[in-house]
Amino acid sequence: MPRPESTMPSTQGFALISALAVMILITLITFTLVTTSTSELMQTNSSQGLMRARALAEASVAEQYATVMNEGVTKANQVLLPYVDTFAASSQDAASSPIVPSSSYSSVLAQLNSVVTTTTAITAPESMGTSSGKLVFQNFRVDLGSFSKAGQTYYVDYVLNGQGKSLKFVRNITTSGTLRLILGRTYLNQYVLLADDGGFNRGNCTTKNGKTYCEGGGYFGTGSTFDGPVHFNRNLALAGTPVFQYGLTVASPTTYMWDCQAKAWAVTAAQTTDCTKPDYGGYGQQHVTDTVDLPKNAFSQGRAALGGDPQKTGALTNSEICLATGQKSNCTPATGVYVPSSGSTVTGGIFIQGDAKDVQLSVEGTNQVYTIVDAAGVTTVIKVNATANTTTIKKGNGQPSVLQGVPNGQLYANGSIQSLRGPARRGQLANPAPSTPDSTVVPPAIAEQTQLNVASSGDIRIQGDLTYEKNPNQNPDAKNVLGIISGQGQVLVGQGAPNDVYVMGSILAGADGKGLKVEGIDNGAANYGYRGKVHLLGSLAEATDQLRGVGSVTGALVKGYDDDFKYDKRFLNGGVVPPYFPATTKFGVTAFIPQQRTWEEQ
Repeated sequence: MPRPESTMPSTQGFALISALAVMILITLITFTLVTTSTSELMQTNSSQGLMRARALAEASVAEQYATVMNEGVTKANQVLLPYVDTFAASSQDAASSPIVPSSSYSSVLAQLNSVVTTTTAITAPESMGTSSGKLVFQNFRVDLGSFSKAGQTYYVDYVLNGQGKSLKFVRNITTSGTLRLILGRTYLNQYVLLADDGGFNRGNCTTKNGKTYCEGGGYFGTGSTFDGPVHFNRNLALAGTPVFQYGLTVASPTTYMWDCQAKAWAVTAAQTTDCTKPDYGGYGQQHVTDTVDLPKNAFSQGRAALGGDPQKTGALTNSEICLATGQKSNCTPATGVYVPSSGSTVTGGIFIQGDAKDVQLSVEGTNQVYTIVDAAGVTTVIKVNATANTTTIKKGNGQPSVLQGVPNGQLYANGSIQSLRGPARRGQLANPAPSTPDSTVVPPAIAEQTQLNVASSGDIRIQGDLTYEKNPNQNPDAKNVLGIISGQGQVLVGQGAPNDVYVMGSILAGADGKGLKVEGIDNGAANYGYRGKVHLLGSLAEATDQLRGVGSVTGALVKGYDDDFKYDKRFLNGGVVPPYFPATTKFGVTAFIPQQRTWEEQ
């Protein structure tokens, strides 16, 4: 039965409320979606604006850093050179008197900030923003610990500010760093590799599309590693991926780089070519730097061995040799090994008249031992005890004699040294051979307290490992140091040298056309084979870089030795120098590539 109408519930009002609620909900969802999309769009625009502003700020900083690296380095030299010239013309000693007086520091800073471009302005395309940059030099100062007869080290800080603007967005970036400047004569062991002539033999050249390409040979390529400053005056060629971990400086305006597309050597001032991509350790390749001259003989070292004045650089005379070695004043010097002395006291170093057939350096307890075979075949054994301050000499089958004092650190052969080596190895090296020798396999040649310079008027042939008792890689305060100087000949890695030969010390061959050469490598008939690497811990200065290995410009060596040159960090700024090791002849300024210290956004 149906119910009366008055008792049925009404549903029209509920339906209206439900419809309104759904409409409100849809409106809220739509509003939320619209609001979210608008917010995301605004956030995207904001993010892009901030990114553009930062990129513009970084562009200004990068441009200012390029200014420091190029114009800053060059003009720092120009600002400081008058101070150096004035000091060089005076009678002052750089070991005790400052080259730049402290009263001139503010003037130096003012000149630097005046002559170097200090502002930049960049406008982004399509009106997307602008940026400005500012460079300021500050805090010019001297390193008091660097004072030496050769010169002094100074530092100046730089601050780079970059501001980027894109629409209403602004970003500010500040970086700072330090420029190092060496004033004075630089010791020739300041570079892990220094060469007047890089050894590239230039052939016929052609010009294509405005670029010059040449034939030739003699280059540094893949496998060559230099862990320290490297400098060439001229004729440098690069191929593949050689490593210059402290950068590369070149006095010439260009270098030669292998171009794979042209299949020739490109004459270029660029950092790389299509397939030559050196690793500069972040320092880059810098052209048109100062030329570094090398000494052409070792007469100074010969005179030091005799106990004479090493500042006199003329040729040795028979008279001074005879007087210093205890012979008649007007004699023809007799072949042999001498330790110049007065009475029973040592007054010089070790002097060899004539060729030395063999010079072996070894360590016996606390003694530095020299076993020398002279041109007549006589063996002389010299034991130097630095602790007891005595030198014991035994010639041939004769009785030992003891002198008070020790040699001054200079060994000189007035002839050639046909074999220079340390003790024989005690086993096999690991494969591949490490850059640092295993001392249980390679016994030391140079005692912990020995500071020695080995020089000759002719060739010096390295026929074995020459390593320190205290490796400076593991002992930064190590005192042992070795110099090897060929006055008018080559320093040779002899055919009897072992594979992966180890040499610790500073090598110098400054006579025209001379350098560090692998003996017999240029003999096409010789079956030489690949010999591993010359593991040099120290430095090499040479007139012309010599052939040490043969291979392809795009591949590894097949004959001879690769270069594995590691820098002895003690040599930096003249901290450690072998006795009587020469410095550059020119008093000048060397500004090194700046080092960034901080980066921050403000």
